[in-house]
Amino acid sequence: MRVTRSMDKDSTARAATARGVASGAAIGVFAGTLFASETLYINPLIVGARNFLSFFLFFPALYGVFGAAAGLAGGVVSHFIARHRGGSAVRFASFVRIWFVAFTFFFAEGFGRCYGCHQWYRTIWPSLTITPIESFGCFLTVLSASLLAGAAAAALIRLLLRRCVAAAGNPERRAVTLAALFLLVLVMIPALRSRPEFTPPSYRPEYASTEGSKVRLVIVDGGDWDFIDPLLDTDKLPNLAALIDRGVRGDLGIDMPCISPYLWTCIATGVCDDVHGLCEFYGYRPPGATRPITRYPGDGNSKRFLFHRLDRTLSRLGVGSVIYPSSRQKTVPVLWDYLGDAGRSVCVAGYRYTWPPGEVNGALVTTKLGAEKRWSPTTWPPDLEDRLRSDFHDDAGAVTAKLLGERLAGTPPERLGAHKVKVEKARYEMNRDFKMTAAARALVDSLDPDFALLGLTGVDASEHIYLLEYMLGHEPNRPPLSGYFSRFTDEKAINDMKETIPKVYAVFDSLLGVITNDATDDEMVMVVSDHGHDLDGSGHRFGPEGILVMAGGPVKRGATIDSATVFDVLPTVLHVLGVPVPIGIRGRVLTEVFREESLERNEVRFISPDNGGEKVFNGGDDLPELDDEELRKLKALGYID
Repeated sequence: MRVTRSMDKDSTARAATARGVASGAAIGVFAGTLFASETLYINPLIVGARNFLSFFLFFPALYGVFGAAAGLAGGVVSHFIARHRGGSAVRFASFVRIWFVAFTFFFAEGFGRCYGCHQWYRTIWPSLTITPIESFGCFLTVLSASLLAGAAAAALIRLLLRRCVAAAGNPERRAVTLAALFLLVLVMIPALRSRPEFTPPSYRPEYASTEGSKVRLVIVDGGDWDFIDPLLDTDKLPNLAALIDRGVRGDLGIDMPCISPYLWTCIATGVCDDVHGLCEFYGYRPPGATRPITRYPGDGNSKRFLFHRLDRTLSRLGVGSVIYPSSRQKTVPVLWDYLGDAGRSVCVAGYRYTWPPGEVNGALVTTKLGAEKRWSPTTWPPDLEDRLRSDFHDDAGAVTAKLLGERLAGTPPERLGAHKVKVEKARYEMNRDFKMTAAARALVDSLDPDFALLGLTGVDASEHIYLLEYMLGHEPNRPPLSGYFSRFTDEKAINDMKETIPKVYAVFDSLLGVITNDATDDEMVMVVSDHGHDLDGSGHRFGPEGILVMAGGPVKRGATIDSATVFDVLPTVLHVLGVPVPIGIRGRVLTEVFREESLERNEVRFISPDNGGEKVFNGGDDLPELDDEELRKLKALGYID
């Protein structure tokens, strides 16, 4: 009898575990299907039956494995509940198995999207506003919400299963019903997405106007007026101040997600990532797929916490591959492509995500210049990298000592402890900014291009790394460091680094002078940032606006800039250089900052594809007529009768 009871308990445990694994795997497959559908929905450039099949096989299988693991744990828990052998306990145990798995997925999603939860586990770059208590409160909120959502989902799933059983009198019909629900999710969500319609026009030199002016464009990653204005008031940024004095200044609106790969590419293309194709710091290509994910599911600038870590682990295991963000992900031309085709000479140095370089009408220096590991040339023309100075360590080392103080700059790396990353990052960023500025200066001197562009990244890096010391060092009557902040810094580091961000801005201003001080009054100088940087320690995940400064050429001193965005940089530069603006981009020409006589002499013109060719027309002309195909599209959408 005892043996029989023991066998019954063992079989009950095995059955509960099996049901838990099965239900968990089923929920995981469903969650993976939703993830695959959402991924395809926000990555409309992933096309083709092979890619769709790869996504809808890989992600349900991947999530099914995680769901099965959660279901195993739920099955073990439900078995202990069901051992009471009461009817209600058995039914509750069945509910617990589903609830456990649903809760796991809800919690993973909530934790991945909650900035407060992120702050709770972080060990570097802490927030100044979300304390451990507040962030732990966020964690508890996500945990509670996930428990409730999991319970609601479990109840709904059990209800649907009972209805399916009641509606279907035999297993075959029940299987057909479940398969139909699965296919509905599989097919309908990707089918709802819209396709990008932008068609880049082809330029020819005869399209360019003879009335254009030269342009020098400087992009400073993370530039923010909240840091700049106090420095302008104390005459710490003389070159930027001189540009503002003879030109205009304003805010530059950004788009979401507020991350550099996306925004730098928006500036260069004038369109968003559903057209230009590059959004993330790296992409992931599932097994069997030919196109990578370039935008992960997730709201705003949550880091898509879980999958952003999972994909790297999968790649190391040989399951799929992590893809470096590069110029090859861009599916439309960039600013200097348009200019080169229109006959304008260009030189570009330090612009992010331009490697490997393509052919340009002039010269292009990517941020890979001087890198030890590279798989293709770092410049165009390819032999340019051998003719440019690439070793700036001495210059950067001297500047780093001024930024961080002799104590930190002169300490061996192995003795820096928690500050090692901060010191090494300062050296790296200064080396890159000096290198790119020297390259841009050499190219401007030798080529005298119509368009010169310099990209600088040191400001953004300093804001991310030294903000804690900056804020604590400038807080009046600050109490001694709490135990929380003492994990990240100390009083000596605060004293050494509290002025690092202002000093980095001063370095930026000096580099700005190197590339712009010899510009004539007939040349337009434009300074922009891809985004700002919040002072509360949240970085730029919530999208603070960037900066915009314009001076010289056609710019009217003291004009007001009306709601400019990152998408306006490309059309404005094209117009000033006398090149027509592509129809279909998101941006506009900032005509409000130009003198009227300049607009009369160099009228805003547009270009659009026209039956295999191009049509160039002035802004005052009638727009191209809608053809029959466009009319059919509007009628199909219900916009016209």
